[in-house]
Amino acid sequence: MLVEIRDYLAEKASVSINELALHFDVPPDAMRGMLSHWIRKGYVRHTTACSGGCNSCDTSETELYFWHPKQKNKAESAVCLIRG
Repeated sequence: MLVEIRDYLAEKASVSINELALHFDVPPDAMRGMLSHWIRKGYVRHTTACSGGCNSCDTSETELYFWHPKQKNKAESAVCLIRG
């Protein structure tokens, strides 16, 4: 399922925790646990879209996740160009 989550996030610009939980038919807390794998590896970033202090926003809609592919380091890029 981690690969499916990766592919889904890579396809979307941003996805709420609610949308992810609904799409994969798992509770939001379980989805957060799976997303933590990709966050630890540096491929997923998350934020809350609400910056106000009113606390009236539904956090399941404002908790957003983004796929953030790592960039190859310069040494890897040079090897690819040489072998290219």
